[in-house]
Amino acid sequence: MPAGQDPPRPRFRDLGPLVVDVDGRSRSPGGVRLTAALALLLVHAGRRVSADALRDAVWGPAAAGRAPSTLETHMFRLRRVVEPARAAGQPPSVLLSDTGGYRLAVTTDEVDSLRFLALAGEATGLLRDGQPERALRRCEQAQELWRGRPFEPHTDQDWAAAAVARLDETHVQLRELAVQTLLDCGRPEQALLEADAVLAGTPLRERVWRDRMLAAYRCGRVDEALDSYRRARRLLRDELGVEPGAELRDLHAAILAGDDRVPAAPRGASRRDPAAVTVRLPRRRGSLIGRERALEDLRELCSTRTVITVTGAAGCGKTRLAVETAARCASEFVDGIHFVDLTTVDDPDTADPALDIRADPGADTGADTGVDSVADTVISTLGLAPSAAGAVATLRTFLRRRRMLLVLDNCEHVVDAAAGLLDALQGTGSETTILATSREPLRVGGEAVFPLEPLALPSVQDQADGLVDLAEAPAIRLFLDRVGSHPIGEQQLPLVAEICRAVDGVPLAVELAAARVGAYSLEEIARQVTADLGALQQTRRGVPGHQQSLQRTVEWSHRMLSASEQLVHRRVATIAGAFTTTAAARVSGVDPAGVADLLAGLVDKSMLVPLGPLRDDGPSQFSQLATVRAHARRALSDAHETTAAARRRDGWVTALVEAKPPLGHPDERRWFNELDDDLASIRATLHDAVQTSDAAACLIAGRLTMYWYHRGLVPEGARWAELARHINTASALDQALATLCAAGGQALAGRLDLAVPLIQEALLIRSDRTRDEDIAFAEALLQTAGGVQLAGDQAVSASLARRALRIADDHQDPSLALIARARLALDPSGPTATDAEAIYGAAMHAGNHYAAYLAASGAVLRAALRQDSSTGLAWSDRILALHRRQDIAQAPVVLEIRANLMTMAGRVQEAVRLYSAAQVHNSRAGLPWPSRDFTAALLARATEQLDRTRFQDAWDSGRALTLDQVELVTSGEADRPVAEPMVTEPGLA
Repeated sequence: MPAGQDPPRPRFRDLGPLVVDVDGRSRSPGGVRLTAALALLLVHAGRRVSADALRDAVWGPAAAGRAPSTLETHMFRLRRVVEPARAAGQPPSVLLSDTGGYRLAVTTDEVDSLRFLALAGEATGLLRDGQPERALRRCEQAQELWRGRPFEPHTDQDWAAAAVARLDETHVQLRELAVQTLLDCGRPEQALLEADAVLAGTPLRERVWRDRMLAAYRCGRVDEALDSYRRARRLLRDELGVEPGAELRDLHAAILAGDDRVPAAPRGASRRDPAAVTVRLPRRRGSLIGRERALEDLRELCSTRTVITVTGAAGCGKTRLAVETAARCASEFVDGIHFVDLTTVDDPDTADPALDIRADPGADTGADTGVDSVADTVISTLGLAPSAAGAVATLRTFLRRRRMLLVLDNCEHVVDAAAGLLDALQGTGSETTILATSREPLRVGGEAVFPLEPLALPSVQDQADGLVDLAEAPAIRLFLDRVGSHPIGEQQLPLVAEICRAVDGVPLAVELAAARVGAYSLEEIARQVTADLGALQQTRRGVPGHQQSLQRTVEWSHRMLSASEQLVHRRVATIAGAFTTTAAARVSGVDPAGVADLLAGLVDKSMLVPLGPLRDDGPSQFSQLATVRAHARRALSDAHETTAAARRRDGWVTALVEAKPPLGHPDERRWFNELDDDLASIRATLHDAVQTSDAAACLIAGRLTMYWYHRGLVPEGARWAELARHINTASALDQALATLCAAGGQALAGRLDLAVPLIQEALLIRSDRTRDEDIAFAEALLQTAGGVQLAGDQAVSASLARRALRIADDHQDPSLALIARARLALDPSGPTATDAEAIYGAAMHAGNHYAAYLAASGAVLRAALRQDSSTGLAWSDRILALHRRQDIAQAPVVLEIRANLMTMAGRVQEAVRLYSAAQVHNSRAGLPWPSRDFTAALLARATEQLDRTRFQDAWDSGRALTLDQVELVTSGEADRPVAEPMVTEPGLA
C-alpha cells in the first residue's frame, strides 16, 4: 500500500456464514472463537461491547478462567483480519479499544446486515412514494446480500437472538414487498412466481395470498386467482381457526363479480421483461476480474444518481467496468441502454493536433461547436434524425420522460463539450442516467465521481513475510485468467507478482503481459516489462486504436495536457517512485508555487497518483504509474531533456544529503523525515551516479549510514556504499565514509571477517582534512563501532570509539566527545561502564539523543546481565521514548533486549510477542537473529512456560508488532526509578 494512503476498508458479510471482504479478497475470521467475537461486535456494530460480554461469547462457561491478556491476543488477531493492510505504527480504524471493551467503527455500507435493513427501509419508502421500479431494485439489492441465516455459525446463540429475529422478519417482509413492487411495475408473471416462492416458506401470510390472487387475475388466469382464495381460506381455517380477512374477501368478491373493484395495473407501469429492454453495448471480452466491489458500488450509483463519471489512469479498465455495470442494469432502465463512443469526436480545444498541446484556456475554443459534435454522435448512436432545431434540441426532446442509461465513453478529450451537453440536457424531465468514462471529472451539477485505481497487489514485505496468498490478489488473478491454456504453477506465482508489480497492477498492462505467455517465459516477460513497458502491444483484433499499446493509451491522455503539464510529466520521470512538490520543482525547473498547480492538474487528468503525506505533518507525495512513467521517459528522451533534468535532480539530492546535521543533534529527526519524503529521488540519483561512476554516489552513500540503520535499510545502504566506494574521482573523505558504511553493514550482518579489512582500509585513506571533515570521519567511526560491537568484537569497537574521542578532544567538540564516551560505556566489562547513568543525564541535558540512546542501552545491557528486569525495563522505556521523538520505527536490538527482560520478569506471553517482533525487525534490517548470546536460552525458557496454542498465538500476533505498540503491549511492568532522573530539555522535547 502506498505510504500515506488509508488502508482499504473491510466489508462484513454477516448474512450467512460470517466472512470479511478486504480489497477484493474474502477471508474467514479464523476459527470459532474469533468468529464469535466478530459476530457479537457486528450485532452491536458501532456500539461498545464490554470485555466481559466478549469473553462470554468467545469461551462460554469457561470464560471466568480466562486472563484479560488472552482476550487482547484474540482482538489483536481479529484486527489483522479486518485491517490486514494497516501500516506499521498506524492506529486501528475499524476495531477500536473503547473503555473496558471494544467497538467496530463501521458504516452502514460496510456491514451486510446494516445495509440489508437500510435497503429494506428505502424500498418501503420508494414504493409508498410511487417509485416501484426503484423500490424493486432496492429489494433485489437487499436480497443479493442474503446468503443464509445471520451470523452463522452463531445464529442460535442467546446474545444473537434479538438481532437474528429482526433480520429474519425483515427478510420475509422484504420478499412480500418484492411481490407488491412487481405488481406495481406491471410484471404480474414475475409477481406470481415470487409469491409462490414466498408462500412455500411462510404459507400463512394473507397479504401475499392477496397479491398472488391479483397477479393471477392480471395474467388473465381468473380460475387460478379464485383457486388461490380457496387454498388460502382452507389453510387459515385449518392452521389458525380463522376466516380470511376483509381485504382478501373483498378481492375474491370483486373477481367473482368481474367488476371494476379489482385494482387495475398502475398507469404508466412498465410491462417489459428485462430481456425485452434494448441493450446496445460493446461485446465484452473475458470476465471482469478483481472489480467485484467496484461493480456493486457503481451499479448502486446508477440507481441513485443521474450523472456518474468513472475516472482513472490510462488502462485502468474504466470502459470495461462501465460496460459490465450497464449490462447488469437492464431491469432498471426500461427505455434502453446505449453505449456512445466519443473517441471519434474532434476536440475543439486542440489548437494543433500535431503538437499535442491544448490551446490557451482563455481563447475562443468554439465550445458550442464541441457540444454539437458530441450531441451529433449521441443521436447518431441512438438512430435519431436531427431536427432543424439542432442536435442538442433533438436530444432534449427525445430524452423527455424516458428512463434510459447512456454510457458516454472516453470523454477526456472533449470534457468541456461533454459537460456542456449535460448542462444543456438539465430540466427536460428525463429520468435518463449518464454513465461517463473520462480521465478527469466533467464537473457538472450533481456529478458523482467514481475514481478507479489499478488492481490491488500484495506488498513485497507482506509477500516476504508469508502474510498473503498470491493467487488471491486481484492483479494476479487477472493475469492467470488471461494466460488461457498455459499452465502456471504455484511456485511461479512470485514471478507473476513481480510482473504485475512492474506494471503497477494496471489491468491493460497486466493483460498485455499475460498475452505474451506461451511466446516467452515468465522470466523474459519480467525483464521485458521492466526494460520497456510502453512497448507492450495488443495481439487480438477489434481493439480501439488508442488501446492497442500502452504507449498509445497514455499518449491519448498526454495530448490533453497543457505544454507546462507535459513538461512536468516528462521531467518527473527521472524519479522512479514517490516524490514531493519540492522534488518536482527541482527536477522540472519550475517555480514551486507554479508546480503545485501543475501537479494538481496532472492528478486531475489521471496522469499522477496522489499518495498523500507520509506522516501527519509531512508534505503530500505523488507518483507516476509505471505505464505513465514509461511514456514520460520516452517523451523526455525525444525532447533531449534527460541529462538536464537528471542534473537538476542530482544537484538537489546532493545538497539535501550534505545538509546532514551533527550526529545526535535534534535536527536529525527533521533531516531523516526529509530523506523519507524523497527517498525515491535519492535512490534515482544513487543509481545513475553508480552507473556513470559519478563521485556523487560516494558522497551520498557514506553520509546516510545512520539513516539506513534507523529505517531498517542496512542491506541496501551497504550495497550502495560497496558500489560507490571504488569511484576514484570521489574525495578521500567520501571514499573513507563509504568504506566505513560498507564495513558497518557487513558487521551488522555478522561478517566481521569482511568488516575488519574494510575498516583497516578506511583508516589507511589519508588526507588533509578540515575540522568539519575530521568530525564527519569521527562520526563514521562511531557508527561503525556499533555494528562491530553487535557482532561481538568489543576490542575493535572500543578502538574506533577511542579514535573518535581523540578527534573530538583535538577539535574541542563536546557533543562528539559525549557520544564517544557513551559508546565506550556500552562495553559491560569496560572501564567506563559505570559512567552510563552520568552520561545519560549529560546527554539529555545537551539535547543529544544518540548519546542518550547509547548510554541507556549500556544501562539496559548491564541490568540484563544482572537479571535486574525492573531496572532494565525502566531504561528500556527511556530508549523507546527517544526513538519515538526521532520517528525511529525499526529497533530490532531494542526489542530483543526488552523481550529478554520480560522473560526475566515472568511476563512470558508478552516476551514471546516481542521475540517474534524482534525477529521480523532483524530480518527486514538484514541482521542476524538473535543478536545476543543469551537470547536463545531465555526464549527457550519462555517457550517452556506456554502451551503450544498460547505460544503460537503470541508469536503470530507479535509478527506485526510495531515499535509504537510495544509499550501498549508491555505497559505496567517498569515502575522502578533509575539512579539518575530523566532530564527533559527543549532540544529533545
